[in-house]
Amino acid sequence: MVKPNAKLALLPLAICIASAPALAVTNAELEQRLLEQEKKIKKMERRVKSTRNAVKQNRSRLSDMSSRLKINGFFSSGVTLLDSEDFEFEQLNIDEDYSTSSVTKLGIQMSFKVSDDISVTGQLVSKGIDNYDVEAEWAYLSWDVTENFTARIGRQRTPYYMLSEYLDVGYAYPWTRPPIEMYNLPLNNTDGLALLYDFNLGDWNFGTHAYIGEGFGDVDALEGSFRLQNKGISFTAETGSWTFRLGYSASEVEVASIVADGAGDQLLNGINGEGDSPGLRGLIESLNGAGAGISQVNELPTDGIDTSYLSAAFTYDNGKLLVIGEISNLGVEDFIQPAGDGGYLMVGYRFGKWMPHITYARFYTDSENDEQVRDYIDAAITVGQQSPLIAGGAVLDAATTAAALGVPLTAQQQGALLQQVGDSSAASLSGLANSLETLIQDQESFTLGVVYDINPRVKAKFDVTQYRSFGEYTHHTIVGATGAHTGVEYDGYGRFGLTDDADASNIDSSVNVYTFAIDAVF
Repeated sequence: MVKPNAKLALLPLAICIASAPALAVTNAELEQRLLEQEKKIKKMERRVKSTRNAVKQNRSRLSDMSSRLKINGFFSSGVTLLDSEDFEFEQLNIDEDYSTSSVTKLGIQMSFKVSDDISVTGQLVSKGIDNYDVEAEWAYLSWDVTENFTARIGRQRTPYYMLSEYLDVGYAYPWTRPPIEMYNLPLNNTDGLALLYDFNLGDWNFGTHAYIGEGFGDVDALEGSFRLQNKGISFTAETGSWTFRLGYSASEVEVASIVADGAGDQLLNGINGEGDSPGLRGLIESLNGAGAGISQVNELPTDGIDTSYLSAAFTYDNGKLLVIGEISNLGVEDFIQPAGDGGYLMVGYRFGKWMPHITYARFYTDSENDEQVRDYIDAAITVGQQSPLIAGGAVLDAATTAAALGVPLTAQQQGALLQQVGDSSAASLSGLANSLETLIQDQESFTLGVVYDINPRVKAKFDVTQYRSFGEYTHHTIVGATGAHTGVEYDGYGRFGLTDDADASNIDSSVNVYTFAIDAVF
């Protein structure tokens, strides 16, 4: 007989015996699950290994791309104003109210090395004077054909000037802005092909830059835009502290668009005529038909306008003394715009982090330009003096037309029409002559400035420029009823414009422009 305690002691054994089959099944399932987990772990290990290899490859690629990609940039900002209520320089947004937009600009330049001999370069620039619109100033592919010979295709800086490559990089030159007497062309870029070749001869380094392509630009003074076919070549030579440069370009210009009733539109129509308006040429033809014998002027073309630009420059920089000089001539055939000679001479000296400098600059339209413009002015005045005859012819035509319609004009109506047409013709021809007078320009400037190197990548600048010697122009008045002409000499205003409140008969003889700027490269 088993005692109760003994029965209790045998209970766990009985339970184990009863559950043995269930434990055996659980262990088998567990082993199967373990095998499946091991397979999953191995599969994950393979994925991790593959991912590590991919990451390693991507890091290698990124490292390779990083070594082939270069990003640089520049920045300028500051403030400028002029001290006269009469003058303004609309192209740079400079007037008597202080302006920051005329100084502020930001540029990013990226260069990617596609292969050992091919690279792609782009430069995006945002300027305050262009409402901070982002423009692609550079966008070209470069191929190093040989160690000394390079070909570029795409948008590039046109090498008009010594500083063309760095025109937007304020850090690269001593002024807050390059002299406007020299750096005043309305186009800076050419889309096309360029060939560059460098070589050495003894202590001299030589470079040539030939290009061909097309460009687009705006002429604020004529309120229009243009397209040109451009080609040119420049030469540079360096030895020791000296650099010399000579450049020439030739272009064929086409007027792309023009603002209706703008300055350019009025100039073209005032000379060529449009619709019912005969223009200066049409009036000359009519008067000559009546025996006037007035010399005809050339028609102003809207395409096929030939221009040329010749420039020469030098730089001397021994680390202390800096001297830069540059001259140029713009020639324009068969069209009238301010074309002539410009240039400057700058001298600066470095004292540690400081460099004071002085610059003299000059621009004037040359004799060829002035003679061409005066031919049109003289023709306008001569025709204006015939305003009674012009009016008489118009009255005759009107009277004939009215009679044909059975509505003859009375003597009073004819007289009123005569006066109206005469005054209108005289006023329009006086206005044309006065507009043409502004195309004969002269100005000089003196700049005193200082540059302070805040650090190797940042400079602070301040300069004051006095513009003066604007020459004179004649204000013409023609009386319609008699054709009498008077001319009054006024002081000129060079490449500036007059404000709406300026009294043209009594303007300042000079104007000072003050500018402070911070320039940085990164």
